[in-house]
Amino acid sequence: MNPARTPHLPTTLQKLSRRSPDSLFVLPLGVGNAFSTRFYNASFLVLAGGSVTLVDAPAPLGRIVHEALDGLGLQGNLEAIDNLFLTHLHGDHCNGVEELGFWRLFLGTKGKPGLHLLEELVEPLWEHRLRAGMGRLNFDGKLRDMQLSDYFRVQPFAGGAAIDLGVPGLHAETFPTRHGIPCAAVRFSYRGASLGYSADTPFDPLLIEFLSGCDMIIHETSPGEVHTPYERLMELDEDIRSRMHLIHLSDVFPTETSAIAVLKEGELYQVRPRALPR
Repeated sequence: MNPARTPHLPTTLQKLSRRSPDSLFVLPLGVGNAFSTRFYNASFLVLAGGSVTLVDAPAPLGRIVHEALDGLGLQGNLEAIDNLFLTHLHGDHCNGVEELGFWRLFLGTKGKPGLHLLEELVEPLWEHRLRAGMGRLNFDGKLRDMQLSDYFRVQPFAGGAAIDLGVPGLHAETFPTRHGIPCAAVRFSYRGASLGYSADTPFDPLLIEFLSGCDMIIHETSPGEVHTPYERLMELDEDIRSRMHLIHLSDVFPTETSAIAVLKEGELYQVRPRALPR
């Protein structure tokens, strides 16, 4: 069964999740690849148990989140994000991390968001991407040296490990992909519903097996050796393809004629447990 669009929306993401405490929701923010001018870069929100987890953080993050919420008649901003799951360090997936860190430090009221990423990415994220702009700040005329932990609750994980998002009933398991640089796929489960995300990857039967039991599968497709050709996904069993939504699209991808559903920016999906054959 494909996820259904939710007909009734409260005013904030947290209220939506609390109003349906047994439900798992996905709100796509962007579905494009690194070179897209048609879509925002691939990213989405996962809502469960009154919490909001952002999967990857492209730029301009604040505008992307605002447009998605505004299009649904919802209120909210970067304050809504409880956790960030970062799949890898290519810019189209992490250029918004600086904005999120600064926004929450200077404008936020509920503290630092959790930052979940592969343990081998913690040092390069800070030293090679963020430190130049975030490593020293002026507070009331006094310079202060900053660390990644001043902006986020840093919670690294090993490849293939489960992670704790701090939400009762919400579980997340990871799977290393073969993207060329360290990258992690993820599988969320909550109250009987499950969502899998391939992250960036070439076609990988082992990853397909990891995702195959999920009620909704978000899988990338894009040109290039480190991405998955659409044709390889079309070779999968119809049962898997029927639960799949495509992301990380090029501008020329035929969204209107794709035989596999395409994830839509700004559309809210409720992940429903499918009826298993007896």
